[in-house]
Amino acid sequence: MKSNSILIAEKRKVFRLNTASQKIEWSVSFENKIAGITRVNEFVFISTASNWGKYYTSLLEFNTGKLLWTIDKILYFVHVFEETLIYIDKTKEIVSLSLNSGEEKFRVKMDFKWYESPRMALIENKIYLFSTKRTKVLNWITGSLSESKLPANINPKEVTFIIDEFQIEINTLPSGDAGDAMLYGMAVGAENDGGGSSGGDAGE
Repeated sequence: MKSNSILIAEKRKVFRLNTASQKIEWSVSFENKIAGITRVNEFVFISTASNWGKYYTSLLEFNTGKLLWTIDKILYFVHVFEETLIYIDKTKEIVSLSLNSGEEKFRVKMDFKWYESPRMALIENKIYLFSTKRTKVLNWITGSLSESKLPANINPKEVTFIIDEFQIEINTLPSGDAGDAMLYGMAVGAENDGGGSSGGDAGE
C-alpha cells in the first residue's frame, strides 16, 4: 500500500510528515548535526556528526520514530536479514549486529590483502565479498567465510559498480588518503520485501 508519509531531515531533527493531512506524525531530535539518512523498509538509519568530526549511526523505527540504538560507527555495505544487520566497518571487518539492540553478534576479518578494497553484494540471497583476485561467500548466521566464485557473467576485474538484487548501489570503502565515501550501500534479505536508499551516510 502506498504511504502518504515522507521523511524530512533538518539540521538536528528528523520528522515524518503525512502529506495528505499535513501533520507531523513523529519527530526525533539529535545532539549532533545530521549527515545522512537512509530508509530500509521499516527502519531508518541516521548518521550524525559532531563538531569534532566524530560520526554516529542511529536506527529508528519508521512507523513510530522510536530510537532503537546509536553507535559510534559508520556502517558500510549494510544488509538486513530478519533480525540481523550485516555491515563492513573501517577496519575492513564484517560485523553482525542485532537489529533491535545494536549489540554485536560477531566480527570476522575478511582476509583480503591490505591493498584490496573488497566489495559486498547480495546475489541469490548470498552475501559475496570480492576483489579483482578473490571471491568469498559469507554465512550471515555463523560469520564463517568460504572461498567461492561469482555467478557466471560477472567479471570482478571489470566491475565498477553493482546494483544488487534489491536495487541498492554497493559502494567501496575508502583507501589511503582519498577520503571517505559519502554514501553507504544497503540491501535487505529475502525475508523482507526489499528496500531502497533514500539518502546517504558520511565518512568519519
